Amino acid sequence: MIYFITFNDQPSGIYQSQVVGVISLLQKLSGKPMKLIAFFPRQSYFKNRDYLREQKVPFIAIPMIFGITRWKWYRLFMLLFIRRGASAVCRGPISACLAKGFFSKVVYDGRAAVKAEVEEYDVTSGNLALGADLARCERSAILDSNFRIAVSERLVEYWKREFSYSGNEHVIIPSTLTYAAADAGPFTDEFSADPSEVRVVYSGSTSGWQSFDLVVKLLDELMAKQENVQIIFLTTENIAIDDLIAKYPRRCCRRFISHDDVYYVLSGCDYGILLRDSKVTNQVASPVKFAEYLHAGLQILITPGLGDFSDLVEKVGCGLIVKDEIPFLPKPTTERKFENHKLSIDYFSKDSSRMLEVYKTLLHSLE
Repeated sequence: MIYFITFNDQPSGIYQSQVVGVISLLQKLSGKPMKLIAFFPRQSYFKNRDYLREQKVPFIAIPMIFGITRWKWYRLFMLLFIRRGASAVCRGPISACLAKGFFSKVVYDGRAAVKAEVEEYDVTSGNLALGADLARCERSAILDSNFRIAVSERLVEYWKREFSYSGNEHVIIPSTLTYAAADAGPFTDEFSADPSEVRVVYSGSTSGWQSFDLVVKLLDELMAKQENVQIIFLTTENIAIDDLIAKYPRRCCRRFISHDDVYYVLSGCDYGILLRDSKVTNQVASPVKFAEYLHAGLQILITPGLGDFSDLVEKVGCGLIVKDEIPFLPKPTTERKFENHKLSIDYFSKDSSRMLEVYKTLLHSLE
């Protein structure tokens, strides 16, 4: 039996891809039974439990009746539900600490530089005790687990620098495509703009780590100097977007659409925005948006040092590196868009030969 443990993770497109999709794939590859143990906030417990029922994966959903700060108390549930001698994949540092001592093999699924997130973006909302706990759990997860998953080589470098990790018992699995995007098919010109127009899209939230002020500033400068550029924001309302729309009413718009429709809008654009501040959180990141942009055929506008992706852009030519300003944007050819789509399948589809070999290595570590 292999368990997959999540803690305080809310189901979303990313959860579907990085948890439900991975469980299905590992079960298929290994032929072994798998079970998800999901700790959900009690306020959303029933909704999230019903979501998992719809996904048809074996699971145990546990309400977080003690809150987050008393996370150690949830070890009681591990005593009740796990099968002795099993292995576990643990998403995030608290999951790995909960699993410690209960499983024959523990794999830490490291999705971020957690200590850096606390310090740079105050993800614990000022709760210093919880922040210290997360840092301790991250150290333990990295140093005490039997094997590790990292989303980027840069994340492994962070582990070595911050926690003196010196092993090579890890694999790199970037944020892969969601199944909805992977099944959507190749580039389509259904939403193509006029041939003289260059359409740039920003898709995602406007949260702090998205460096949204930087994005708006650079896009404002781009539109001022290149009159054939149009900007589409796929996000919720934001005053900075409103100001930009007021300044360029015929060249800038905002839409908020369902996740299932995002691919079809992206595929009618030319460039995707992925600009981040130069902080550790971003330097080690693997934004799923990179894979989604590439899958839709987009050229990617990316800042230097964003995870492993800036190097990939320079290596294969699937976008432009943005430093002090966004350069002049030529219209990408249809051939280039098809090439980007193929790259996304090779690098970010769970079913690609490259990624299947990585998942097989992961399974071997659980034996």
